[in-house]
Amino acid sequence: MSIKHFRYMLISIMLFFSSGIANAAAPIMHAYVAKIWLDKLGAKNQDQAAFYVGTLFPDIRYLGQCKRKNTHFKKVTLAEVQAQPNSFYKGLKLHSWLDETREKFAVEYGVYQHLEGIPKKHRASFLKFLEDELIFKKVDWQKVKSSLSNTYVYQEEFGADPKSLFIWHNFLKIYFSFPPSESLSQLALFPINLGDASKEMVAHFSEWLPDYVNQVYFQKYVHNLVLHLEKKFD
Repeated sequence: MSIKHFRYMLISIMLFFSSGIANAAAPIMHAYVAKIWLDKLGAKNQDQAAFYVGTLFPDIRYLGQCKRKNTHFKKVTLAEVQAQPNSFYKGLKLHSWLDETREKFAVEYGVYQHLEGIPKKHRASFLKFLEDELIFKKVDWQKVKSSLSNTYVYQEEFGADPKSLFIWHNFLKIYFSFPPSESLSQLALFPINLGDASKEMVAHFSEWLPDYVNQVYFQKYVHNLVLHLEKKFD
């Protein structure tokens, strides 16, 4: 991996860790659910690139360009997603639907209690990486990365300038290029804190993730979460 690419990856992980709202899906899960939606409910002539960009766009707030309340919406229904005027806005609305639906499922499933080896304040962030790690190998992410080569005027309507869009889309391209375990293991080599996670905690994350990924309970959790979301689409 080049130094330039690693720097982008490092910054993107820092942004996700520094988030004040940890109880939400991470990019790989968002894109995976977007793919399921397209397979089940998408129209043949739908702009899939715009849809992927739309569903990944809301978390550009990590760059400080947009407020979360402007890109995230409460109590979104799938009917509301379908009713949007274009593919970008459908993706945008699906993002909020997934954040709420996933968190409700995680709480009811009791998954946080099974992360007893992780400090409580870091469990939500760790679960994001755990889900993305288990989902990463299921898909060839080239289509998603190719979609991120596009930007849309709708994004600027939310206050995102061209420079921020360029940075955000390139962050995401790197994020979709490596599983989180690889990112964390390399990141742990550097003496740097990530938000409220110390460099020691980052090292622990890189050590813990492979173990949790291999536990049947968490494999079943992610499988059941995806199944739950698919049934919603049906």
